[in-house]
Amino acid sequence: MANEPILQLKNVKKKIGSRMIINNVSLDIYPGEIMGLLGPNGSGKTTTIRMIVGLLSITEGDVLIKGKSITHDFEEAISNVGGIVENPEMYKYLSGYKNLVHYARPTFS
Repeated sequence: MANEPILQLKNVKKKIGSRMIINNVSLDIYPGEIMGLLGPNGSGKTTTIRMIVGLLSITEGDVLIKGKSITHDFEEAISNVGGIVENPEMYKYLSGYKNLVHYARPTFS
């Protein structure tokens, strides 16, 4: 299983109106790897992350998390994912680690 990607983007595209925002992005991330998205404003970093976590629909392609498709098996694919997109608000009286622990705790409805 260690040779299997934990996250895969397969030919992911996002079109809004007539404008292609993300065009044919593919990548594999393996367990233990750390990856960052770098680019200028408007280059599609946030759009890509929003598609990965299911906050934005994919026009074409697929995202697989632990081998499960977010388009075909969303609940199982996303069950081990947590994300804060854009500008997270941190509690200044907590350390960085304690802020992460706070945001990682399960929520109950």
